[in-house]
Amino acid sequence: MWQQFHQLRYSEKLLKGWNNLLNNLHVKREVEEEVFLFQHLLEEVFKLLIKDVIEKDLPTEVNMESQPDMGESEEQALRYCAGYVPQKLTKRYAAIKNNSTAYAYVNILKSWTLVEEEDASSLLEYTTLWLQRQNRGGLFKINDEVFIFFRAMEDVVRSCLQKTNIALSQTSDIQASLFNKFLESKDIRQKWDNLTGPLSDEAKGKLFQEVCKCFLKMRCEAFIRAYMIIRKDSDMQATRKGEKALRKQLNT
Repeated sequence: MWQQFHQLRYSEKLLKGWNNLLNNLHVKREVEEEVFLFQHLLEEVFKLLIKDVIEKDLPTEVNMESQPDMGESEEQALRYCAGYVPQKLTKRYAAIKNNSTAYAYVNILKSWTLVEEEDASSLLEYTTLWLQRQNRGGLFKINDEVFIFFRAMEDVVRSCLQKTNIALSQTSDIQASLFNKFLESKDIRQKWDNLTGPLSDEAKGKLFQEVCKCFLKMRCEAFIRAYMIIRKDSDMQATRKGEKALRKQLNT
C-alpha cells in the first residue's frame, strides 16, 4: 500500500488534475508552493484513509477460540523475546538517579526474573528449554507468572495481526488499537495487578503503558518482517510461473 501511494504521488495524470484544479480556481502560486501543497494534501488524505480502514478492519471483539493454539516452539520464542522487555526497561530506569518511582520500577522488573530453583518443578518448564540452550549469559529469563502475562497479550495480538491488514501495521495506529484492547481485557489487567502489587495505581498505569509499548513495537515489527518474507517468496513463485507461460507462448 505504501509503495502504491508513493507511485501515485508522482503520477502525471494526478499532477495534471491538480494543476487543472488550481487553474480553475484561479489560485496564484509559485511552483515550489504548488508542489509542496500537493504532496502535503496527498499525505494527509492518505493518513485519513488509513485510519478509517484500520477502524473498520480491526475486530471489535477478540475471539480467542478462533485462534490456533501456540506450539511449543512459538511459546519458547515468545519467552525468549518477552525477556527483552523487562531487560530494556530495567536498564532505562536504573539510569535515572534520585527518583523513587524509577527505583520502584527497577525492583518490580527485577522480581520478574526466573529463580533457578523454580526451573525443576515449573509446569511451564518446556518453554524454558530452548531459552536455556540459547543463553550464553546476559539473557533476562522471565518467571512463569510473567510469561503467562505476555502470553495473554500475545493471544490478543495474534487475533488482530493478520495478513489482511499488513499494510495497516506500518502505522502507529495499529499499536494504539492493540494497546486499547489490552486495556479492555480484564484478564490482562488482572495479571498485571498481580505482577505490580506494591505500586500505586498511577505508577502501575505508567509502567503498563511502557511495557506494552515496548512489546508491541517489537511484535508488530517482527510481524511485518515475517510477512514481507512470505510476500517475497510468493512474488518469486508468481514470476517463475509468468516466465514459464511466456516461454510457452513464444515457442508456439
